[in-house]
Amino acid sequence: MKRFRYSLLLFILACSGCSIAPPAQKSPGGRSAPVSEVVAAAFAPNGRLWRLTPTAEYIYVDFSDDRGATFSKPVAVNSKPQRIKAQPEDRPALAVDRNGRVFVIYFADGPQPWTTYFSVSTDGGNQFSRPVTVSDHADTAKHYQDLLAVGPDGRIYIFWHDERDKAATGEVSLYYTMSSQPTGGQFPNHKAIESVCDCCRTALDFDPSGAPVLLKRMVYPGSIRDHGLLTLTAAGSWTSRRVTDDDWRIDACPEHGPSLSIADDGRYHIAWFTQGSRRQGLFYAHSDDGGNHFSQPMSFGDIKALAGHASVLSLSRRVLLVWKEFDGKKTRIRMIQSSDGGDSWTSPRTLAESASASDHPFLLDDGETVFLSWNSKDHGYRLLPILQQ
Repeated sequence: MKRFRYSLLLFILACSGCSIAPPAQKSPGGRSAPVSEVVAAAFAPNGRLWRLTPTAEYIYVDFSDDRGATFSKPVAVNSKPQRIKAQPEDRPALAVDRNGRVFVIYFADGPQPWTTYFSVSTDGGNQFSRPVTVSDHADTAKHYQDLLAVGPDGRIYIFWHDERDKAATGEVSLYYTMSSQPTGGQFPNHKAIESVCDCCRTALDFDPSGAPVLLKRMVYPGSIRDHGLLTLTAAGSWTSRRVTDDDWRIDACPEHGPSLSIADDGRYHIAWFTQGSRRQGLFYAHSDDGGNHFSQPMSFGDIKALAGHASVLSLSRRVLLVWKEFDGKKTRIRMIQSSDGGDSWTSPRTLAESASASDHPFLLDDGETVFLSWNSKDHGYRLLPILQQ
């Protein structure tokens, strides 16, 4: 009970810089709608930066050809208003493939209070297809916590939390669909694994062979919420192995997903948050054998400043870590980096700060430069160059 109270206090304090009254934006039809602090951004293979911004009733997409200095006129993904939902840990997403197709997933009220919708633009973002539900049980079960990615082979992957099995198992399951041609709105649903932590986002990257790898907070026996690494076998089934052993025993939701990056040399880099009996705070580790064994966890960030929501990015032997800290007045994005594959690290430095509500920080790269992608109410969206490759 003490650990639950402490974890709840951390969550309340971490959200003390949050706001549910963001600035207003005009929607199609002239209606005013609040803009969430949540913004999704991704580079296309051609270097164009795409951005997704949710409002109360619409999802907007725009792009920048000058690394975020200016953006095109926003285009609404959904032509009819919906009750849009977006949270830093439960967020809409977009991805762009080599053919310039722009894929979008987002949450809104639908058949269920949390329903995932998919849309695609095949004309460079000028217009989007009619949004359709992803789950084939959308009428009877909530689906949320989506993850969208384009694989090295051009295949589209969508993962989500699904409650269709909850009555039988007592837990939420992770479902997915994958397709080379998802524009028709047909999504064969497959179960990846049961007993996932229902409120923590999933991390994904692709190994050197092009296979998807997931890092996921699981619910292990005894309500222990540690992390498992999921890999897709050649036979089409998923294997899972526990890769953190923090013994975080909690009957509540941490709302604190991990981060994963796999380098070209095959080294796995992971970052995660815990309040377990063995360790507390943010931690980093790496693996050289496909995630079977990891290095001793390395603590980073100031736990007294509520360090959390880390993002890790590896570029060969260069590895970067960013995360949020809050001093009671301002949120700061802090960073450390390694030039030897995560074996040693620089001292932390501050990249940006905000005195208002803000999104989680993310690391992006366009093939030439690494950027911090971060949105806040007071400064708006920022794409800050960090490292020239």
